[in-house]
Amino acid sequence: MLPSRLWQFQCGYLAFRLKNLGSPLSAHVSTFLLHFFFLPFPVPQVVARVLGSALAVILISQHSKTSSSSALLTNKFVTYLGDISYVWYLSHWIVKVFIYYTSADMHFSEKVQIVIISLAVSIFVHHTLEKPLLRDRFSSLLFTVLCLATTAYFFYLAPRDSDRFFTMNNYPCSTAQPNTYWANWTYINPCAPYSERVKQAIKVNALYKLKNWYPPHYRAPNESDYKCEAEFWNWQGHVDGNGTLKVLVIGNSYAVKMIPAVLTVLEGKYAVVENFMFSGCEPLINEDVGEGCCAQLTRFMFKKTREMKPDLLFLIHRYRSAFSEVPFDRKNDSLVYIANERLARLQKHTKQIFISGSMPMFDRGIGPEVARRLKMELSLESLFFTRDVRHKTCLSIIYRLLSRSMRDSTKRRTFVSLHLTVSNVGL
Repeated sequence: MLPSRLWQFQCGYLAFRLKNLGSPLSAHVSTFLLHFFFLPFPVPQVVARVLGSALAVILISQHSKTSSSSALLTNKFVTYLGDISYVWYLSHWIVKVFIYYTSADMHFSEKVQIVIISLAVSIFVHHTLEKPLLRDRFSSLLFTVLCLATTAYFFYLAPRDSDRFFTMNNYPCSTAQPNTYWANWTYINPCAPYSERVKQAIKVNALYKLKNWYPPHYRAPNESDYKCEAEFWNWQGHVDGNGTLKVLVIGNSYAVKMIPAVLTVLEGKYAVVENFMFSGCEPLINEDVGEGCCAQLTRFMFKKTREMKPDLLFLIHRYRSAFSEVPFDRKNDSLVYIANERLARLQKHTKQIFISGSMPMFDRGIGPEVARRLKMELSLESLFFTRDVRHKTCLSIIYRLLSRSMRDSTKRRTFVSLHLTVSNVGL
């Protein structure tokens, strides 16, 4: 962590030098110019840290016995916090890791716990280790060597499990193992004991994060109509096959994990599979207008569908905060109206449209509790939430996502809701 914090040490040295310049004007000009190096940060936490360091530079550089900053900088409580600040900074990481392990989501009460516990640890370490070791150089040297040896042991000498990921061969039970794509990569052995299934789920999740989902022959197209950032073209692709079906996949970033499943299910049946996506863009929702990337993707979707005339069109949606509430007036719901209008245009140029099921953004209490129990290998048997909590989050999306389209029997509809939920992958 030292290289990433080096600029803060430089700020301290700058503050020391500014104090000796003698000219208040030079000090103000220097600190003003310093801001240009640190202020252009989009992340609020980073901005807060940078502004705090910049403020410290100004206070220290302007400090004198008669200055208004003298009372603050010589305050015993402030100077004591300064003494333990570095130990506090180091110890809070350890406390944070342990609390994250026991709780999947960081609530305000847990943040307060981190502050209190890490403060107590830093005070203890400051008085029992840091100050005595600073006075005794030989003991400090021995302690440093001990820490380095311990680190070397854990990093290089400690035994490790060579099998990082779960494989079906590890478990002899062979029942209920269908020969499908999902069985190959995301299937959890139902015959294994409960604790083993939890471990398998955790390892499969790690596999999700590290596996390269695209096959080697998946090549990126060259489409001049789609002018968003170049790095997003890594998510687009084109696959030729020996079948007759023309398949088009368009949507948000969940399409990255959809493509291998589509290729596996339609193996031997497709002539071409093309995929176009942009992270966060939903093809049926009018959330971006003008020249934004989502607006470009929507226009490109209509153009590509009209030219390609795909047999199968997959519209990929995933997390939709726009569907957070149940619409009481479905007839005049703007989201449903726009989705219907776009589907009507697409339907003229394709035989069948698959609409991925949106994953509900569950109530704050559900997801963290499930994740916490999985992390700590606790039973899910006693997990209980009221019907209102579960139904409001799930049915809001079901009702809102094309509610009129799915019930309109007066027109020819060729929509299939494609739900890839945890139940489909064996969790």
